[in-house]
Amino acid sequence: MKTNTFFISDASYCEISKTATVASLCPMREIKETRILKNIQSIKHAETSALLLSIKLAIKYNIKNAVFIYDNNSIEKYLIENTYKEHFDCIQLLWVKRDLIKPADKAAKDVFKKLVYPEVVSKNSLQKKTSDMVNFFKSYDDDLKIKAALRIATIKEHTVLNTFLNNKYKLNSLHEVNLKNTTLMKFVYQVLSLENRKKFYEYLSIVSPKVKKTVQFRQMQKNEVLLKYIKLIVEKSAINNDLLERKIG
Repeated sequence: MKTNTFFISDASYCEISKTATVASLCPMREIKETRILKNIQSIKHAETSALLLSIKLAIKYNIKNAVFIYDNNSIEKYLIENTYKEHFDCIQLLWVKRDLIKPADKAAKDVFKKLVYPEVVSKNSLQKKTSDMVNFFKSYDDDLKIKAALRIATIKEHTVLNTFLNNKYKLNSLHEVNLKNTTLMKFVYQVLSLENRKKFYEYLSIVSPKVKKTVQFRQMQKNEVLLKYIKLIVEKSAINNDLLERKIG
């Protein structure tokens, strides 16, 4: 009787950037691999990608009897088993609770943290890392940037941003919204593309006239200030995703 080889997979997912880090571990064969994936649409997509990484590693190392362990019970178990069964003498997908796959969970989260919060070794390094992270966020589509800002918006800010995002308004029919401050709006204004920045300012000048009276609103902020908002968004998303994962996992 041939011995089964066990693979453990897990993923960390950021809904805002649609980015996931996936990890696969095989302690018996000392195989460990992590990858950063883009254009991931959901937690299920991320977890499935992590599982498929394990399967592809097993095929690569010519392992014929394999058990693939994962912790998200929304994965299409039988579909994946049937799709890949021709590559194995025996293939089994096994769902377990998250507490039982902590090594893979930690590997995925460690890579994710390095992606979001790079280590700093010097002042120059800090400036470069800050610039890289801000530019990475600015590279998103404008709709995605606004959706990201919605994560940390107050109710009134959410209304203002969502109306602009839906793009179904007419300037002459807009009503003023009494915003306590416009700091989040300034962040959104600065990270938008030049075309949408002008459009957003025109819209905001009617919805919140105080922006026209504030000269500083259109002045560009330092990357360090923008990074504070980006980190708030990431932290908020991480908390929400963790709660959702615990609900479905």
